[in-house]
Amino acid sequence: MAWLILLIVAWGALAFGSIYDWARWPLLSACVVAGAWGFARRVPHERRRVITPVLAGLALGALAVGFQLVPLDRHTLRAWSPATHTFLKQYNLQYAMAAAGDVSDGGRGFGPDVPAGPEGPASTGKDDRGADAPRLRHPLSIDPQKTWLGLALLGGFGFMLLGLARGIGGRDLRVFAQGIVTLGVLMSMIGIIQKALWNGKVYGFWEPINKGAGAFGPFINRNHFAGWMLLALPVAVGYFASLVAKGMVGVKPGWRNRIIWFSTPDASRAVLTGFGILVMGLALTVTLSRSGITCFLLAVLLSGFNVLRRQANTTKGRLLSTYLAMVFVTAIAWAGVDAIGARFGEVDWKLGGRAGAWEDAWRIHESFPWFGTGLNTYGSATLLLQQFEKATAHYVEAHNDYLQLLVEGGWLVTVPALVLVWLFAREVRCRFREGRDDRTGYWVRLGAVTGIVAIAFQEIVEFSLQMPGNAALFTVLCAIAIRRSSVKKERRGFSRGSGGGLLCKSPEAGLATPTGRPPSAQPPGRYPLHHQEAHGPPVVPSPAPAVPALAAPRRTTTDAALAGCRQTTPGYRECTGRPSHGRPASACRGSATSGRCNSQGWRRAPEPTLRARTAVSTTATP
Repeated sequence: MAWLILLIVAWGALAFGSIYDWARWPLLSACVVAGAWGFARRVPHERRRVITPVLAGLALGALAVGFQLVPLDRHTLRAWSPATHTFLKQYNLQYAMAAAGDVSDGGRGFGPDVPAGPEGPASTGKDDRGADAPRLRHPLSIDPQKTWLGLALLGGFGFMLLGLARGIGGRDLRVFAQGIVTLGVLMSMIGIIQKALWNGKVYGFWEPINKGAGAFGPFINRNHFAGWMLLALPVAVGYFASLVAKGMVGVKPGWRNRIIWFSTPDASRAVLTGFGILVMGLALTVTLSRSGITCFLLAVLLSGFNVLRRQANTTKGRLLSTYLAMVFVTAIAWAGVDAIGARFGEVDWKLGGRAGAWEDAWRIHESFPWFGTGLNTYGSATLLLQQFEKATAHYVEAHNDYLQLLVEGGWLVTVPALVLVWLFAREVRCRFREGRDDRTGYWVRLGAVTGIVAIAFQEIVEFSLQMPGNAALFTVLCAIAIRRSSVKKERRGFSRGSGGGLLCKSPEAGLATPTGRPPSAQPPGRYPLHHQEAHGPPVVPSPAPAVPALAAPRRTTTDAALAGCRQTTPGYRECTGRPSHGRPASACRGSATSGRCNSQGWRRAPEPTLRARTAVSTTATP
């Protein structure tokens, strides 16, 4: 399934963003096939159910858009949306002929302001000569054909979102992450080489209609290339973090051992992925897209924060954070600090014309407040209603997707969209709280969420998600963010620790203590298999003596050993420093070799088990 997803993403990006009909419809068809495959695929029990809240949000939004396409008679349309009636009289010849007897536009501000009385021509159904006016039905959308296209894209991408959220498995995540790094490097090389050899044509043969669009790579607009990279880069960073975290498990402390680790296959994959991240960052910066560079910095900060929050006291966390900072600094230096500074210096209070476009968009929204102009009809509305730079340019987009959605959908579509966003965010939060992901699943999910946040900020000043190719990748990231993880089946007598290794269960207690000390020095619990092979089976101490109910436990060496730990919530202990060699490894759970605090946190241990363990080394005093 991962290969089909990669094929969809590659086609959407390499085919000029799939903005042309010959690329858009195959992309949409493939999205439907991927969604159907996700629903038909056999998956574990935990992933069989459809994510109902997101399904309800998508259905509510689709119904709102469908309501814009319901044909209404001319008088009902005029009563519900006077601005639509007036606009169609100037935009649609057939509607204008049917409404030739109307003398009022309802006072909406861009036509004769003559209020319609109950006995006017609009209420009698006759024209100004007394003849019956022709019956004509028209939807609330000013351009129904474009709205149908928008609804088809919404349905196709929504269907793929639900199907992939059900069908993507752990192996699919790893294959997809590797593929997205490879595809990102390929697109980066295309963009960098094409810029050096630019002859005004994409791929050397495709000449854009808009000469000043500033093409980069396969995209006609460099901002849209930057938007695609903002989606792909965080996923690559998340996969890179999972490779480093997984590969360095068991590496002994010391720079010699860490350098030797670079000769392992895990290190080779991590190095190649890190190099791919650097190339992708260079390509994004070379676009000189102001929104892209700003959101690139935001993505780096978010990724670094997540790494430090997860692995604050480990060498891995420091190395990953340092590398991310180096990637951004290197990318800026490669593109040229002077060139980037000059690019940002061009910004004035009009934000490159965007402020004027926003004013026009808000004014159009005031004319169509409740039902909007119709999904995907902003370019049609500005043909007559644009005021900013009307003589020199035609703004087909508002350069702010949130404002454009408000114009096209009105409150009818905007409110369901806000509900959908809230439901989606709640599902993402639930997936993180469940904590069922393995190491790769967690980091890739975190990278997907970071990419969604980054593109959400870019959409304040751009419209990258209106490119079907970018929308397809965005849909895949949303599916990764809300997918349910499977509960892995454990082998009998074994369980899987947070580091991915198998731990042997001791029947006397259920406390997990993966440490580097011999089992003979361990309390009863779970022990790594490789330690049992080296040291033999664990030595279980005799049962602890019963402690009287009124006995006052005396502080012992075990209590002193726990001084470096602090109780957080019942059943958890958190290490506050590096354990000394004299401290039992069971006190502060750490790495199997270095004894450092494990970045995965503390495994859940029942409160009675903790008390029983402490009781082993305490004595009762009368």
